[in-house]
Amino acid sequence: MATFIVRVQLTVERQSDYTRVRDGLLNIGFTKRIKSSDGIEYRLPNGNYKIESDRTGAEILTAVQQVVFRIDRTPMILIAEVKPKGLTWSGLERC
Repeated sequence: MATFIVRVQLTVERQSDYTRVRDGLLNIGFTKRIKSSDGIEYRLPNGNYKIESDRTGAEILTAVQQVVFRIDRTPMILIAEVKPKGLTWSGLERC
C-alpha cells in the first residue's frame, strides 16, 4: 500500500468551494490528518490531503479530478507518493 499526499488549488478561491472539495475527498477515503511516529495526529494545511491506497498515482489523480472538476474545471492538482516514514513537517496543528 502506498501513501499519497494530494494538493488541490482552485482557480477561483472561495472557501465554500474548498469546503465542497474537502467533503468530496473525505467521502472517497482521503483524510486531512497525518500521524507522527509517537501516534499524535496533526491536521494537514488547507488544500492538502492524504490517502493510503493500492492504486497508482494516475488512478488517485483521476479520483481527485472526478471530485474537483464538479467544482472547478481548471484546478491545479499535485499528487506525490511518499515513502514509508518519509513525511516530516513543522508547525502543523494537533488534532
